[in-house]
Amino acid sequence: ELKSEAVNFNADGAVTLTALPKFAGNIDLSVPSVGALASWLGRPLPSGQSDPGKLVARARMKSEGPTYVIEEVVIDGGPSLALTANGRFDLAGPTPLIKFAAKGGVLDLDRFLPPPVFFLRTGLPGVVSSRAV
Repeated sequence: ELKSEAVNFNADGAVTLTALPKFAGNIDLSVPSVGALASWLGRPLPSGQSDPGKLVARARMKSEGPTYVIEEVVIDGGPSLALTANGRFDLAGPTPLIKFAAKGGVLDLDRFLPPPVFFLRTGLPGVVSSRAV
């Protein structure tokens, strides 16, 4: 569990490490202010871009033998971001099977992301610089 002013994160469940790892549990994430979190991470939102506000995500997952199941994922970012999803990754057959279903309302991801960073080669061995656009 992680609790702070910028972000709260909790993982609750059980994991067993075997040839086929077994797990069952929940993950919860709560960000009171995406803009404040971006600034805290050193990547503030562009000047003039309003804070998208609160972001909440939760997931319920489990494994069933060689099948890994995402029972439910819910992402709620207010009127700018709404998504529910579920899926499974099945290793039981000769070919892995992936099934995924998502249902979304508005998915305005740009409101939640800082500006992109481009990496530039400096010409010096092992030295790369970055700049925001």
